[in-house]
Amino acid sequence: MDDSIVVKPQTLSKGRLWTALVAILLGQFVVAIDLTVLNIALPELTRDLSPSSDQLLWIVDVYSLVLAGFLVATSSLSDRFGRKKMLLAGFLIFGIGSVLVVFINDASQLIAIRAFLGIGGAMIMPITISMIRSIFTDSKERAIAVAAWSAISAIGMAAGPLIGGFLLEHFNWHSAFLVNVPIVGVAFLLGVLAMPEVKLKNPGRFDVLGSVLALAAMVALLWGIKHLAAELAFDVPGVAATVAGLVLIALFIYRCLKSPHPIVDLSLFRSRTFSAGVIATMACTFALAVLLYMLAQWLQLVNGDGTLESGIHLIPMSVATLVSSLGAAALAMRYQARHVVAAGLGLASVAMLMMFFF
Repeated sequence: MDDSIVVKPQTLSKGRLWTALVAILLGQFVVAIDLTVLNIALPELTRDLSPSSDQLLWIVDVYSLVLAGFLVATSSLSDRFGRKKMLLAGFLIFGIGSVLVVFINDASQLIAIRAFLGIGGAMIMPITISMIRSIFTDSKERAIAVAAWSAISAIGMAAGPLIGGFLLEHFNWHSAFLVNVPIVGVAFLLGVLAMPEVKLKNPGRFDVLGSVLALAAMVALLWGIKHLAAELAFDVPGVAATVAGLVLIALFIYRCLKSPHPIVDLSLFRSRTFSAGVIATMACTFALAVLLYMLAQWLQLVNGDGTLESGIHLIPMSVATLVSSLGAAALAMRYQARHVVAAGLGLASVAMLMMFFF
């Protein structure tokens, strides 16, 4: 265990340790399903709120945009104020935001609430994996916990359309948000009872400028890309925002390299193993999110499936995700991890090519 950690989690009983993991996994699950659960509800939501094309893009993407923009800041702040506090606060925000959806009556309000949920997601997602790293000191138990975290993340994204389809078959589109409430409620209760507090003794000064640069860069770049995609033309606002985002990213990198207490330690990317892992994870996450979005829309709008039927058609993906996530950890212990990752990327590529031809 790192000596800079205040709490020594090895004093936790096994029961408390695994109960804390359940809370962590529930939190990660609810963040993951919110990335895709709305895909299946878009047709009904569009009929009810009549959003413009720009508003529809933001309803889908503002959650992940805000989540990504705040990830760095919330992760850094949790080391200073406590990872447990940050995680529980994220659960509360998620629960409150999910309830507020019941009271909206136009698309702009839904966009605002999705952004609010994104802040909660940013307070949950990075803390769950860092909490696992802190409280599981035994290497075998940690491997099991990390495998479970990876599995629940992938399952949440893949099962989102199925959960949404089932709910919309029996209720209206608001239920796609209200399903979060009991999940985060249980996670919050278990977290209060079982999680230890973990923070760093000497984390250094919080890099406010670096945090602002990261958020501004993410918002400007993604807004510019989305605007260009919506307009289908290289207009001035879209190009200007995209260029501004790239410039801010360059400034953020420069800040991290020069700051004595960088918000992100970019020296980690000197490791080819680390860099390759990050790139592979990013590519897989991007591909899965896009695939689920396109399939959910195609099944309903082109194939004519109902919401539940569309979700059922995506069950094989959820099952395969569960099996492969758990199996990958076992394979990585027996073979080199890079070979397992390369095989997974190869299989995913072949499967997507098959979809193109069939």
